Amino acid sequence: MGFLRHIKQVLSPPKLTTRVVVREKPLHEQYQRIGGGLTPAQVSQIMQSADAGQPALMLDLWNESRQKDGHLQGIAYTRDIAVALCGLDFIELDDDTARRKDKKAIKLCRRIRDEFEDFDKLIEHLTGAYVPGHATAEIKWKKTKDGLLLPVGFEALSPRDFLFEQKRGKLRYARFPGDLEGVDLLAENPGRIIQIQRRITGDVQVREGLIRCLIWAAIFRNWSLKDWIALGEIGWKPWRIAKYKKGASQKDIDTLVEMLEKVGHLGVAAIPDTTELLVEWPKGMAPGTGGSSTHSALCEFMGREMSKAVLGQTTSAEPGPNGSRASDQVRDKVRTDIREKDAIAAAAVLLRQMFSLAVAVNVGDDVACPVPWFQTDESVDQLAFAQAVQALSGKSGAGVKLPAKWVRDEIGAPEPKEGEEVIGGEVEEPEPENDNGQSGKKPASKPEKEAA
Repeated sequence: MGFLRHIKQVLSPPKLTTRVVVREKPLHEQYQRIGGGLTPAQVSQIMQSADAGQPALMLDLWNESRQKDGHLQGIAYTRDIAVALCGLDFIELDDDTARRKDKKAIKLCRRIRDEFEDFDKLIEHLTGAYVPGHATAEIKWKKTKDGLLLPVGFEALSPRDFLFEQKRGKLRYARFPGDLEGVDLLAENPGRIIQIQRRITGDVQVREGLIRCLIWAAIFRNWSLKDWIALGEIGWKPWRIAKYKKGASQKDIDTLVEMLEKVGHLGVAAIPDTTELLVEWPKGMAPGTGGSSTHSALCEFMGREMSKAVLGQTTSAEPGPNGSRASDQVRDKVRTDIREKDAIAAAAVLLRQMFSLAVAVNVGDDVACPVPWFQTDESVDQLAFAQAVQALSGKSGAGVKLPAKWVRDEIGAPEPKEGEEVIGGEVEEPEPENDNGQSGKKPASKPEKEAA
């Protein structure tokens, strides 16, 4: 009861709409520009600073890498929204065991889900913890007209605003630039903060997440692309070679070089007849030869490494030239497994840090909060499923009896209510008519007493 009383005090007006710890940060504190021209040594220094508990620069480098690399943005966004696209519902108790308060609790949770502002964005923020290893948001509560105290919105807190304190390496919020210890937002603000910490790589918390793996792959792709573009400036242009006679003056040589530059840029130049001009294409790069580059192979390799780290496979992002449809489906199953694990982690933290508190405050602390779950099942091919059901249960099929509820659940169809207009179902065959035009169905026999 003491903890519940504390929760009610924290969430009650006027504290309901005031910040406790988190302050508005000016724009210059929200990010730092890393820019180009990085060397491997500089990237390593940024990683070492993150290992020492100050990951802000590493988060800035991650954001810039994602904004530069289309492939990285594509696969990261695919995983970010994967769980948010799944509907959230709550596990109901059987009607025989559910109490009135239990039904009230699940109704309350569904109301929170439906009325919560940008609920899908909250899910995206929480499931994005696979990159830095953690995600935090501030929950906004509001007193409703019917007297309930409900979470109605959130404000995402950037992972770069957090540090890892030196004594035990615990996650803390940095109150100001240069803060080395920070504060535990979740412990000091129960009900106001929702925070998730993931196990992705299995390392210590300060080194969790895929951020290091993805940054190095993105940096190598960026360096390769930069060299590739520079190569395109010289390597994919013909070599212009001019020969001058021995004893030519420096002025003649400079003039000759200027003419060669004009040939490269303008395609035209005037040279004296005493000069021999040669134009040669690099081997494999002449027009129509279909030349290739190791830069392309390196960029593709790093892209595949990113896909494996984020999605668990590569075929859903860029199908390869080899492999059958069956093998592609097996590899894509890895992606769905990752999505389900992300969904379980998000549902667990929503249960502990938001829905259970709302139920305790509004319904009672003696009521178990209904368990949230994401509908991550893949959609059923309804035509193929219908044909299978017909083959199993039809009169001309195997004659297997199937529960109608299971069939409806598989295709996502609700159970019809009593008196509701329906389509489908068994149709009674008409009875054959006799010679008098009447139905051949025999009338029901009268009871023995009535017959007597």
